[in-house]
Amino acid sequence: MDPKLWWYLARAGGLTAWWLVSLTVLWGLLLSTRVLGGRTAPSWLLDLHRLLGGLAVVFTGLHIAGLVWDEWVHFGWADILVPMAASYRPGAVAWGVVALYLLAAIQITSLLKSRIPEALWRWVHRTAFVVFVSGTVHTFTAGTDADGPLVRWSAAVIAAAFMFLVTYRIAAGRRITRRTTQIPAPRAGRGFHPLTVREVRRETEDAVSVAFHVPPGLVGDFRFTPGQHLTLKVTLDGAEHRRTYSICSGTGDGELRIAVKRVSGGRVSTWVTSELRAGDTVEVSTPVGRFTTETNPLGSRHLLGVAAGSGITPVAAITKSVLLLEPHSRCTLVYGNKDPESVMLRAELEALVDTYGERLRLIHVFSRHDTGVPELYGRLDQDRFRALAQTHAPDVADADEAFLCGPAEMTQAVSDTLAGLGMTQDRIHTERFTGGAPAPTAPVDSAAHDVTIVDRGTKTTITVRPGESVLDAGLQAGLDLPYSCQEGICGTCRAKSTGGPVRLDDCDLDPADIAAGYVLTCRTRPRDGRAVIDFDQA
Repeated sequence: MDPKLWWYLARAGGLTAWWLVSLTVLWGLLLSTRVLGGRTAPSWLLDLHRLLGGLAVVFTGLHIAGLVWDEWVHFGWADILVPMAASYRPGAVAWGVVALYLLAAIQITSLLKSRIPEALWRWVHRTAFVVFVSGTVHTFTAGTDADGPLVRWSAAVIAAAFMFLVTYRIAAGRRITRRTTQIPAPRAGRGFHPLTVREVRRETEDAVSVAFHVPPGLVGDFRFTPGQHLTLKVTLDGAEHRRTYSICSGTGDGELRIAVKRVSGGRVSTWVTSELRAGDTVEVSTPVGRFTTETNPLGSRHLLGVAAGSGITPVAAITKSVLLLEPHSRCTLVYGNKDPESVMLRAELEALVDTYGERLRLIHVFSRHDTGVPELYGRLDQDRFRALAQTHAPDVADADEAFLCGPAEMTQAVSDTLAGLGMTQDRIHTERFTGGAPAPTAPVDSAAHDVTIVDRGTKTTITVRPGESVLDAGLQAGLDLPYSCQEGICGTCRAKSTGGPVRLDDCDLDPADIAAGYVLTCRTRPRDGRAVIDFDQA
C-alpha cells in the first residue's frame, strides 16, 4: 500500500468536507430566501440540504481517519478531540476541533428531532454558521492546500455567495413564518369560471365535500394557499346567490375541494348538500383570503388550530399542508362538535394522525357526547379551553401561530384565553364561519351621500342612501363589485378608503387593516360626499 495514501485521504477528505459544509449552509440560506419554492417549495429541496450535511459528516470522518492512520503526521486521538492539544499549529487545529463537535451535535440532534425540545434543536442547528466559519479558518490556517488556486477561487465564490444570501435575507425581511396580513390575495369575484364537479363526497349526515375539475388552462388561476376560500355563484328559482366556502384540500392533495355543511334555512348550502352531483357545472371564483400561512421546508414551528363545526375546513387545509411541507414542524388541533357523528373530514383527520404520529396532536371536544373527560365535554368557551389546554396541551400559548375558525363566540373566547396565557395578538388569526349580520356600531345617517368607486381603473360616482352600504348602492347602480356573504365576515368585498370619512360597522377586519384604511364595503357607509372607495388597492 502506498504509504502516502492516508496523507492524501486526510487532505482530500478535509477539503471535500469544507466544500460540503459550505454548500450545506449556502443551500439552507437559499431555501430560507424562498427563491426556489415560495409557499409550496417541494420536499426534495430539503432532502438535498440533508444529503449535503450527511456527506459533510462522512468526509469529515475520512479526514480524521487519514490523520490518525498516517504514520508521518503523528496525529493521535487527543490531538483531534482536545482543543490546543496538537503539537502542530495548535490554534489552527483547535478551530477544526470546535467545528467537529458542533457538526456532531447538529447531526445527533437532527436524528433525535422528534424526541427533544424543538427550541433545543433550533438553536443547535443554527450553530451550522459557526461550523462554516470555524471550518473555513481551519482550512486556511491548518491545511497545506490553502495556497492552491482551486481552494482560493472556491473560497472567493463561497464568500461572495454567503454575503449575497445573508444580505438578501436581511433586506427582504423574510421570516420562515409570515404574518397572515402580509400574504397577498387575488381579487375575488373577478374570475368566475364554470367548473365541472368531479366528486361529491358525503362527510356527515348534513355535510359534503365537493371536488372540482380544473382545466389545464385555469390551473394557474385556481392555485391557492391553504386556508383560502372561493365563492360559488348559483341561480336558484331565478335568483342569483353567492356563497363563500373554504378550500379544505391541502397543497399536496392535487385537487381543489371545498366542504359545505347544511345551514338551517340556507338556500345554497341545502342545494349543495342535497342536489349537487358529479358532472354538474358551477360558477366558481378564483381563490382569495388572508387566513393562511406560508410554508418553508426548513420551518420548525408549532401551529395551533382551533375549529368548531365547518370551521375545520381552512384549519385542516393549513394543518396538513404544514405537516407535509415542513418536516420539522408540528401541529395541535382542537376541534369542537356536537358528537363524533358530526365530525367533518373525520377519516382524513384520523389518517393524518396515523401518518404524522407525535407531530399532530388532535383533541376532540363534544357538546352532546360525554367521553368521561370533563374538559372535553361542552362548548368551547374560555373556561373549557383553558382547562383542556392545561391538561392536554400545556404548550399552546407557546405556539408560533394560532388559527381559530368557527362561530364568533368561540373564536373570541379562545382568542381571549390565548391572550390571557401570554400569546401576542399578532400570532392569533381568526375567521368567523357562521353568524348573522353584525350589529351597526352607530345610528344610520339620515342623509344620502355620493361616493366615488374606483374599480379596475374606472371611477364611478354613486349615491348611497340612508340605511344602505357602499356595496348595496354599487350593486343597485349596476356595478360588478366583488361580494359574497354581505355580513362583514368573508372579506370578499374588501376595498380601501382613500377619500373622505366613512363609517365602518362591526366586521372581521384586523385592527391594523382598519388603521391602514381598509374596509369591507358591505359594512361601510360614507359620512359625507368626499368618500372614495378603491377596490384596486384592496
